[in-house]
Amino acid sequence: MFLRTKIPNVVVRRGQVAITPGGPESAFAAVMVHEAWELGATGVWRPSDAGPPAELSRALNAPLWNGTAATVSGVVSPPERGKRFRLVEWRVGETTHSLVARAQRSWVRLGGGLVPGPEQRWEDLTLSWTEAFGGSYSLQARKDPLSGLPSPAYRPAHPLNPLGKGFRLASDAQEGVALPRLELLQEQLSTPTALPTPGCFAPLPIVCAGMGAAPQAAADVLLGKDQLTDKSLAPHYLWQDWLKAGARLECHGLGPTLAACVQPPRSAIGWASRRRNARLGTRLRAAHLDAAARVFHQVFQHLVVAEGSVPDLRLDAT
Repeated sequence: MFLRTKIPNVVVRRGQVAITPGGPESAFAAVMVHEAWELGATGVWRPSDAGPPAELSRALNAPLWNGTAATVSGVVSPPERGKRFRLVEWRVGETTHSLVARAQRSWVRLGGGLVPGPEQRWEDLTLSWTEAFGGSYSLQARKDPLSGLPSPAYRPAHPLNPLGKGFRLASDAQEGVALPRLELLQEQLSTPTALPTPGCFAPLPIVCAGMGAAPQAAADVLLGKDQLTDKSLAPHYLWQDWLKAGARLECHGLGPTLAACVQPPRSAIGWASRRRNARLGTRLRAAHLDAAARVFHQVFQHLVVAEGSVPDLRLDAT
């Protein structure tokens, strides 16, 4: 198989997949195309030559992908005067997700327990998983508090977000540990033993176990099934069903309100050689709104599955 195209920012991944569980494997080729739109001075989105941001590298390189990762990046606006936090909203279609952004805090001792301490002076806050709940920390060799047996040194880490802050096992809560600055509105941290879901709208720049879509996703795409992998382990964590052209994305709390609509792909794929017994599906892998640069990024997936081998392909601008 070869791909004939003059379109930039194209990545091809190939492999084998079973269309039916336990059935024979078929060859597949996933052709990923990055497209960008910028917000002009007149407030109209127009095609842009901006390249794909580093945060979307996995959207371009994962072999298979089922569903659309909808993410946003930018700097959180300071709280309004007299308020202690800033609410950041990320609306994707009919769904609204909300984050509470605060100044730096840490656990302080009050009476016989630990409580969140007062906020410090506000400092610039970028949407980043390092500011969400999670993280890792070092434990020295010691006696296990439950069994009484020796326990070797190791580094516990939050399974969903080892980059974050505030995570401690129930028996290891410590005074002075920094609290996350970004929290989901409905899961704010209030006690040292709580384990809220990490919250952030930015792409997750690490590899987590189970982050990739299962090979069966290729069959789901072609057969119209939108079964997703475990949402808690999705590559960008904020995981949507397939978004279609016209779906609206809107962000509040990162400067002026910014909104964009999913655009149809500016490319189409077809057979460059004699057509074989093959099937084709095109979906939106990722939609990313860069609030600071006012650029809207899209990554489309043209998926071809064929018996035997994938035919030669041609990718043209539409």
